[in-house]
Amino acid sequence: MSQHKEHQATAPASKSRAGVAGTRLGLALAMCVVLLAACGDDNGSEPTAKSSTAKLASARAIEGDPYAIACGHVRNQQQWADVTRRATVTLADRERIPGLNRLQATQSLFFAMTELCKERPASYQPAKPAVEAVRAGTYRADLGAP
Repeated sequence: MSQHKEHQATAPASKSRAGVAGTRLGLALAMCVVLLAACGDDNGSEPTAKSSTAKLASARAIEGDPYAIACGHVRNQQQWADVTRRATVTLADRERIPGLNRLQATQSLFFAMTELCKERPASYQPAKPAVEAVRAGTYRADLGAP
């Protein structure tokens, strides 16, 4: 008889779990609809996907001239992470920023380029202004212990 009571006690919990799962599914679908609606036509104030990948220097070109890196490279880390990393390391080695070791300079340059690329077109080349900003102390990566 106690087994029967346990079954009755868990039955409503199963129904409530199904209700929670249904609510979660409904919420997930609603979020998808909102995100898709947000991806609709814009008024042209933001760059489109085509303009953010258009006319970017190749990995080989950036390897030869790290100053050729553009905001399109910096923003699209899924595709350009290795190229961006190599460019910032090369810049740090070439520029030798006083008071910063190689890691600090590399991270500071990447931080500066990321900040400089906000609100700028994909074709903007942030390397030289990033070096100047890091030298001036405007952008410094905080590599301190947590």
